[in-house]
Amino acid sequence: MVNPLCMFDMDDTLYDYVGQLRRDLARLQSPKESPLPENVFEDAPSWLKHRIELIKNQPRWWFNLPRFRLGWDVYEVAAKIGYSIEILTRGPRRNFDAWSEKAERALHDFGPDVAVNIVGETKRWTYARVLVDDYPPYAIDWLTHRPRGLVIMPAHDYNVGVKHPNIVRYDGTNLDRITEAMKIAFNRRPGEPLKVPE
Repeated sequence: MVNPLCMFDMDDTLYDYVGQLRRDLARLQSPKESPLPENVFEDAPSWLKHRIELIKNQPRWWFNLPRFRLGWDVYEVAAKIGYSIEILTRGPRRNFDAWSEKAERALHDFGPDVAVNIVGETKRWTYARVLVDDYPPYAIDWLTHRPRGLVIMPAHDYNVGVKHPNIVRYDGTNLDRITEAMKIAFNRRPGEPLKVPE
């Protein structure tokens, strides 16, 4: 019998995607340039968007992203509880080298026993008891199709205030609550509603 499944996102969950991107952008800034916008994706002028694409298209950029501690904390909890673990990540639409580098990095860090699922658009069709993902639209879309699922959300500025009864945000101080919620999801009987602890 296969143990319940926990799926992990990669970017800003297991690996520090936005943090590394901001560090790389800062290194390229001229002293006369304005400070980087808070949200480099939504508020960036076109020249900055081009610079972002140049950074992300560097060979090995995706493979070399540093680990993001919050995601690895949750991974350690999932492994200790006994979840089967898979990677579920979205591949950039115009950068297929990133797809192969993501797969290679997951193989490097987890070995061949952890499956890697790279999707082009949506995560909604994947089944698991738990999804660990930082991005609220993906998490809420997934929960629409998995109403008894649990989402653990590593904390970032852009997911402050997310509200859903099946989402628990992890900020590094509440690992006990994360562990309790993941144990409840692990032991939930098929068809039984999920009751996330307060």
